[in-house]
Amino acid sequence: MKKILSTFLIAIVTLGVAYAQSADAIASKYVEAIGGAKAWKNVKSRKYTITLNQAGFDIPGYIIGDSKNRERLELEFNGMKMVQASDASTAWTINQFQGVNEPTKLEGAQAEAVLEAQFLDVFIDHKKRGYTLSYEGEADLEGTSCQLVKLTSPKGKESVHYFDKATGLQIAQKESANGQETMSHYSDYTEMEGVLVPKKITQKMGGVVAFTITVNKTEFNVAVTDDMFTFPGK
Repeated sequence: MKKILSTFLIAIVTLGVAYAQSADAIASKYVEAIGGAKAWKNVKSRKYTITLNQAGFDIPGYIIGDSKNRERLELEFNGMKMVQASDASTAWTINQFQGVNEPTKLEGAQAEAVLEAQFLDVFIDHKKRGYTLSYEGEADLEGTSCQLVKLTSPKGKESVHYFDKATGLQIAQKESANGQETMSHYSDYTEMEGVLVPKKITQKMGGVVAFTITVNKTEFNVAVTDDMFTFPGK
């Protein structure tokens, strides 16, 4: 009986290790598929020129960020502007679409969401950066066979990532925000200076498309200045 129990416990432990190795292996395959850690670490800044489609309207803009985890999103439509920016310590916005005409600091969950954004893909050196992975099995996503990995951030935030079994590329990410499930879909991966980037991101909330971002142009190692990210108010 003791021998049977011992064998059973070894099997359970081995199974847990196998799942952990599977999650790490899936993450490693993905990192290699998008060009490898070394190539991405050579990118110190980037700029995406984008079109945001929401409610049938095409809104032009750009996203610029650097390896200090500073980022700025800017959109302009019909003479009105929306800016959302962070210097990695303070998140702020100007949103003339909603009557916010002066730079205003974000607080609470809004600020946290902006400040948690990472310049370097979270699956690159994830262990050193405090992220943990767990294997969540397989699933079919709109006709694509996927392997699922749950990512837990250093602050305990969880998200589930869908990786195409054939290519190793991430095609979706699921998480909860304000009690509602959101799913971001990544597609049209394109090679740029030795790395792959998705040219289309579609976000669904409760199964309904909220918006789609199309990347029209990608630039790496562009010039950035502090005033792009620093809160300009008092």
